[in-house]
Amino acid sequence: MIVVDALIPVKVGKKTYTARVHHDKKEKYAYSGKCVELPAAITAGRTMDELKKNMKEAIQLVLKATKDVPSKPQLA
Repeated sequence: MIVVDALIPVKVGKKTYTARVHHDKKEKYAYSGKCVELPAAITAGRTMDELKKNMKEAIQLVLKATKDVPSKPQLA
């Protein structure tokens, strides 16, 4: 059962993203989150502080991965 559903700000560089956080006391990693602006950035943590740290890292990884993908397909 989800106990808390909240939105928290996560600052990465100069931009602030929003993470939707769920707290379930029955789970080992009680906090889980997903970035609203970057749905591929999903993570979890045992505490809210750990979740925030992990979310920042997840956002950075998604941004790096999408930066390396060309916006237009290259024709040979």
